[in-house]
Amino acid sequence: MVLNGDSHMEERTNSLSDMDYLDFLSDEERRRTAREVICFIYLLNDRHILAHLEGKRNIVTNIQQWCLDIKSFCKTEVAEKNHTPLLNACR
Repeated sequence: MVLNGDSHMEERTNSLSDMDYLDFLSDEERRRTAREVICFIYLLNDRHILAHLEGKRNIVTNIQQWCLDIKSFCKTEVAEKNHTPLLNACR
């Protein structure tokens, strides 16, 4: 919904007078969220996500790098908070 609000909520958005309802998310937050969702789906079913992104240059390399970046960020957060259960979720 966050990433693709236009298609999922098209009827509702057509009736809204204030089209700034997603301004609370920056472009960078939207990109980060998209990468996280793509990585999640990729880890569950790589063929599914690759079929939808067919024709994109270096897509496997990019997704794998995004996944590594997420793991690295997660491990950094864990180290800072020293919260073991979260570390297990990042593996």
